[in-house]
Amino acid sequence: MSDAFQNLRNTLDAPELLRSSVGQVDVTLPCVDGLVLIGESSLGISFEKGEISSNLVFAHPGRRCSHPLRINYHAGAARNTVVLGKGAEIYGQLHIHGSDNVVILSGGTSHWSMVNARLWGSKQVFLWGLGATSNGCDVVMQGDGRKVLVSDDCMFANGIYVRNSDMHPVVDLQTKEWLNPPDDVVVGSHVWVAQEVLIGKGVLVGRGSVIGAKAFVNRSIPPFCLAGGAPARVLKSGISWDRDEFPRREVVDRLSEEYLQGQP
Repeated sequence: MSDAFQNLRNTLDAPELLRSSVGQVDVTLPCVDGLVLIGESSLGISFEKGEISSNLVFAHPGRRCSHPLRINYHAGAARNTVVLGKGAEIYGQLHIHGSDNVVILSGGTSHWSMVNARLWGSKQVFLWGLGATSNGCDVVMQGDGRKVLVSDDCMFANGIYVRNSDMHPVVDLQTKEWLNPPDDVVVGSHVWVAQEVLIGKGVLVGRGSVIGAKAFVNRSIPPFCLAGGAPARVLKSGISWDRDEFPRREVVDRLSEEYLQGQP
């Protein structure tokens, strides 16, 4: 038991956890102290399929049970680690097909959030940051060692898809080169993703930005920008957003200061 918690600490402390091919995130990871190891369905976590004993799930004992997170381990899935931090009020379906994957749902959500994720590969990392919320997000990951990292305080509407792969290869018939291999996806902190957005492989969405409804994001978006369209392009720079119904002065002041500090 103590070895499992020490291994978890080592995983969360490893610098490479938050590094990706498109950038590094600044995110709040769960505190290991206070977590418990789940060996059977409890705390709103339901094991639907597969071998439980060869995989690890850690959760905070205060997790509410009204909306279940259903975990499915497919054939051969082993040594996977799932972590639900304090206040991780997240429900949906988690399908793990490979081994040695890490799924971190940091917690601190302000309301129940639906997140579905399917990890087809091994040694992948899927991170959902502290306070990030979703009305309906589907994450699909391919490629061993690839990452999808969603930073703190993001707000996802419904009908969102994040795919780090096109799911099927496209090749150049002269060079036989694989043209569209899987790549990492990073969403910076305090990003609002509106309804029915698709975020594709190799994308970094910068901090504080807004992605308009039905956009297809196939290239990186700078911080503090409004982007929309298919493919998405920057429509306006120097903007950000607030979760409240009306802009709060303290939030606007903080975001404005962060934006201005980043200007040349």
